[in-house]
Amino acid sequence: MPADEPGPADEPGPAEEPGPADEPGATASPRYHFSYSKDSPYGSAVGLLARHTHVPGGLVLDVGCGFGAIAEPVRELGLVYVGLDLEPSGLADLASRGFESATIDLRDDASLATRLGDIVAGRRLAAVTALDVVEHLTNGDAVLRAIHDLCVGHGRPPLVVSIPNVTHVDLASKLLIGRWDVTPTGLLDETHVALYSPERIDRALAATGWAEIGAADFPLVRSDQHFPVDAAPIAATPLRELIASIRERAAPGATTNQFVRAYAPVAAVPGETALVEHREPDPLPPFLTVVLVALDSSAAEIDDVLVALDAQSVAGFELVVVAPGPSAADARPLEHALAPFSAGLASRARVVPGPRVATAGPGDPAGRAAALSVGVRAARGRFVTFLDGRTVPFAHFVETFARLAEQRVGAVLRSRAISQTTRVVTWPDGRPGIEAVSGAEPASVAHFGLVDHVATGGSPAGSYAIPRSCFVDLGLGYEGACPGLEEDEILARAAMLCGVAEDRDRAVVLGRVGAPDDTSPSGGGDRGALRTRLDASPLLLPTGSLAALAARAADRDPGAVGAVGAEVAALREQCAALREQCATLREQCTALRAEILALRASTSWRVTSALRAISAAVRRIGRDRASP
Repeated sequence: MPADEPGPADEPGPAEEPGPADEPGATASPRYHFSYSKDSPYGSAVGLLARHTHVPGGLVLDVGCGFGAIAEPVRELGLVYVGLDLEPSGLADLASRGFESATIDLRDDASLATRLGDIVAGRRLAAVTALDVVEHLTNGDAVLRAIHDLCVGHGRPPLVVSIPNVTHVDLASKLLIGRWDVTPTGLLDETHVALYSPERIDRALAATGWAEIGAADFPLVRSDQHFPVDAAPIAATPLRELIASIRERAAPGATTNQFVRAYAPVAAVPGETALVEHREPDPLPPFLTVVLVALDSSAAEIDDVLVALDAQSVAGFELVVVAPGPSAADARPLEHALAPFSAGLASRARVVPGPRVATAGPGDPAGRAAALSVGVRAARGRFVTFLDGRTVPFAHFVETFARLAEQRVGAVLRSRAISQTTRVVTWPDGRPGIEAVSGAEPASVAHFGLVDHVATGGSPAGSYAIPRSCFVDLGLGYEGACPGLEEDEILARAAMLCGVAEDRDRAVVLGRVGAPDDTSPSGGGDRGALRTRLDASPLLLPTGSLAALAARAADRDPGAVGAVGAEVAALREQCAALREQCATLREQCTALRAEILALRASTSWRVTSALRAISAAVRRIGRDRASP
């Protein structure tokens, strides 16, 4: 599909693609008469044929061939090209170029498989192609099944397809302003009757007995739908950057123009279809997944956390315990730790293998990020929160988050945390335990503000719960985030996209910070690097952010600008006082000069001049004698 076919003269318009004429199964309308190019979906398809065909001299059936743009390249691979279509003009063009062709009606489900078999006529089949075909068919599943049956009966050769991507970021951008521009050709060709996303392609091919064996998707940053170029979501604007960043992180295919894939025939997936039925959310998954990252915590610390979880005032949560390593031996102590607890907690708890890293404690933030990712992948709840052996939840921990979720559906849930210095001890009976050595103090800021959060943090693990949709639908993830500040980055991104529902009155967790003489390493990170990462694309600021920024600028500590203003005012007062003193001194100097001039002009000054000269000489003699 040439991606740069000209559109309307006044703006870039839709690119053309091979497709049907006015009826399904006929793909040789003159508007689809394109030449072959390696840098096109045609070239990608031929590349897949070169890699996945293993029958020298075998047939390649090009179903819905149109004018057979790939005929010559297929022949250059040493294969025999046969074009199949309903429209006679394309078939005649192929014949004039010396290629075999045959008429086929893809709408005829009943006889399609037989017709395909008759065309092969006992010859060796190397591959089947269906380039820009299935999106024009209301019976695409039947056609794919017929091709599947043909391939199964002829040595299981591959199928290569090319299908336009309806989830391209250009279409997402235009939907934002209510535009759905159906065009003569291109992504939204007027004859397309089926629209395909990556998920629908996977479902449709699996349902009809095909397993993907190769991909050479054709990308276009600017698709044929990249118009009008001055529309805010299309032009190089912050809005476009924001849409693109969300789309690219959420799922693959943001700039894929054509899905070009190779498939092998296998057994169809029972019950699978290309369509997704709307269903109400399954009521069975828990409200909250508590991920307990048990990487470097002591047995006593883990036991404290489990006791606290067993005592929760509501039971709408599951517990995912991430083991310190991937082996069964790593998980076994945690399974033993869970055994003594109530059947209720045990039924909601799972131990999952940890990351494959040497260490994953506070001194290894990359290991912790990997462990958090393991927990997220195992989570089934609507929200996900994280604990470790040093963070103990209060009895209303889950209840507080549940109440916040009712107030703000889909938002990040946040409450307060407190901290207390503790140490691990051995009790008289020999059991390990935790002993407090200080009182409790605030460990979090009272109110979440994005700017303050990026600058200083203030939301410890366990004090917030993130919607699982942020990970599943929006593509957020801890691995690859800002080193040492992965949790702060993901919380910031989730807050920008979902907003924050807060309970500022109650603390939900107590963090244990270790004994005063504890010198164990702790994870850290460069907040400047975090700011740079977040600032690399437009930011979606939560409601009230401008007021918070203004307050921060005008009243910092309690306000840097206000304090400087007070200092400036005081300096101005001092300057005014000094100016007054200078004026007074100038007046005094003027008066003294007048007195001196009057004295020198007087008779007494002249009469005593000889006496002053003698006195001056005596003073000089005295100084000379005093000198060594």
